[in-house]
Amino acid sequence: MKITRCKLLRKHQLRLLEYFVLKVTARSAADLIGIQPNSAALFYRKLREVIAYHLEQKEHEVFDGAVELDESYLSLPLFFEYQAQLFKPPISVG
Repeated sequence: MKITRCKLLRKHQLRLLEYFVLKVTARSAADLIGIQPNSAALFYRKLREVIAYHLEQKEHEVFDGAVELDESYLSLPLFFEYQAQLFKPPISVG
């Protein structure tokens, strides 16, 4: 996914991208560049949408497929202690 139908000049887009990374508000960036504040806000929104799209794609890549665990992920002493408690014979009082 990429930013489409953007009528801003390429140099303004690059400057807005720099200001976006520096966490400058859209209104302040528009004042610094000399463009309309609504144009900068729209560009910032499109940037956020592109970032969200790519993060979602990465999420699906990372968690795609089966997950396999082995005993190295488990705390074995605690695991065996838990198993031993499950299979203890009942205590008879009498």
